Amino acid sequence: PLASIVRRRRYAPSDDFGGTILVDILAGDNNWEGIADEVDRVLGPSGLPVRYLDVQSGVSPLMAALGSSPALLVLGATRRFTLDEAIAVRHYVQVGGRVWAIAHADPGYQVRLIDANVLLREVGVTVSLIRPEGATLLQDHEIGRDLWALPPMPWGIGVWSPSARPVAKAGTTPFCVAAEPGEGRVAVLDGKALLAGTPALQSTAQSAGPRPFAPLSGRVVEWLLAGR
Repeated sequence: PLASIVRRRRYAPSDDFGGTILVDILAGDNNWEGIADEVDRVLGPSGLPVRYLDVQSGVSPLMAALGSSPALLVLGATRRFTLDEAIAVRHYVQVGGRVWAIAHADPGYQVRLIDANVLLREVGVTVSLIRPEGATLLQDHEIGRDLWALPPMPWGIGVWSPSARPVAKAGTTPFCVAAEPGEGRVAVLDGKALLAGTPALQSTAQSAGPRPFAPLSGRVVEWLLAGR
């Protein structure tokens, strides 16, 4: 159930998103308001304008918005995506687009992961509940290179892909992966990495300080925007 909306200024799908970061995050329930706050924080150093899409305008709003070729598309698992939008995202990535997908859901909201997978499968990734808590293990990928040790990752989303490379695992299950389909780049991250060490999820990071996964999130965005 959609209990509330992330309160941000919204831009119509027909607006020009060229050279901007296009954010498609709708729901403000299930801690998505906190995730949106952290997304804004992580995107700040890029220096690019951040524009939230008015996803309640039109049948397939993302398909129209991608026509102006944003520098980065940030997707949240917060709404139902159409097949036309999924195909538009696949084309956007194939010709050089960059996508940061954030998957987050508690069991009562699991249907949103099913809806998000309609889109993510077009770029070769699937997300699902429930991944158990586990020690964070950085993998051999440039995103995580030279990062300091991270605290255990709380239970949440597992990310599965036959083609994407794992960036970080909780135990044996990836919670962050990266792929380079066509000319573009895609990274998928469990939203708990953004919530850890915030008021919404403090206990995970009591010994690691506030926002312990912020360096990982920042590196994800840097990698996605590299070469743009």
